[in-house]
Amino acid sequence: YIFYDERQAIYNDEMSFPFDTPPYVLNENLRNTRAIHQHIAHFYEDGVVGAGPEGRPPVIIQADDPAAALGEQLHRLISEGGVNVSDIVVLTPLSEARSRWKTGQRVGRYTLTWQDPPADRQVLVSTIHSFKGLERPVVILTEMDRYDTNHQLHLVACSRARHELVMISGLGT
Repeated sequence: YIFYDERQAIYNDEMSFPFDTPPYVLNENLRNTRAIHQHIAHFYEDGVVGAGPEGRPPVIIQADDPAAALGEQLHRLISEGGVNVSDIVVLTPLSEARSRWKTGQRVGRYTLTWQDPPADRQVLVSTIHSFKGLERPVVILTEMDRYDTNHQLHLVACSRARHELVMISGLGT
């Protein structure tokens, strides 16, 4: 079996498949909640429907201090919401060398790491490209405002979130 979504093609590689069988189209999104699917639905003009649980609407934050905003969201999710640290990933379109997020950096009460799997109480940070094909219950999408993004990259990033999506952009990058 080959599962493929041409809307998430971020590598500009031409796809060819080793068979001529007509595709079986999967038109139900069961990975994401309906609320997350609604956020990305404009990418799916061909009738893909959100069929997962209802879920919370995505949280969109414009922040003068993205690190403080990230710390606040981690506190809300982990300390107040009971989410396991291992169920969260912070995604960025930038490599660690170009990102504001560094291994060992403290945000609130939590330490960031680019090493997967993260140690206890560390929050995983990854590039969107590296996390393609993976998922987490909670995705915190950051630094999209610091990168010349394309629609496919935004779709890939947002669709990694199974239950909750938080998007933080910096006003003063």
